[in-house]
Amino acid sequence: MTKGWITAPKLFGRDSIRWSGGLLFLIILISVVAALVERRERQEYRATLSLGEMMPAYTASSVDETEVSIKEFQGSFVLLNFWATWCSTCVDQFPGMQLLLDEFEGRPLKVVSVHLDGEDRAGVQELWNRWGYGWLNLFDHPARVEAVFGWGDRYPKTILVNRDGTVGVWWRGRMDPTSPENRALIDEAMSGRAVWRPEG
Repeated sequence: MTKGWITAPKLFGRDSIRWSGGLLFLIILISVVAALVERRERQEYRATLSLGEMMPAYTASSVDETEVSIKEFQGSFVLLNFWATWCSTCVDQFPGMQLLLDEFEGRPLKVVSVHLDGEDRAGVQELWNRWGYGWLNLFDHPARVEAVFGWGDRYPKTILVNRDGTVGVWWRGRMDPTSPENRALIDEAMSGRAVWRPEG
């Protein structure tokens, strides 16, 4: 046998059966693990934000580190949005949210955004001020949000909190407040009927 050469697995015989069996086992193992992860993720989604139940106690901080509790807005409907500057899908939602806020002027609806992954709060706030959106922007860290909601690290996510502090509807992924479907969900929640939307 010549040194330095690696013998390729035989295509037939016991070696090939062992090699094929090992590959098949690995594929099955990966599929099982992926299914378990997805199942756990879905269970977490359902367990943390349930139809009509009280919103988990949650606070985020302003640019000057002042803690703000979502409970402070009880009595109004709150569209609570989690975003990051690196997430273009997140930023794409904001014009629609501003349109919704303008249209609902005089009605008990507030929008609150929470920026994640930003160490430079002053820089993010300067960008926010330049955009000119008319609602409060707060700051938090993804790990802290995960500890409260347990819903994974994919963003954006948006929750409509009812006036009494219960969960009315929530979205994971991009949420267009101006779409007929989402407008119907928001109108239904604001009419006093809690609704449930586990996926966006």
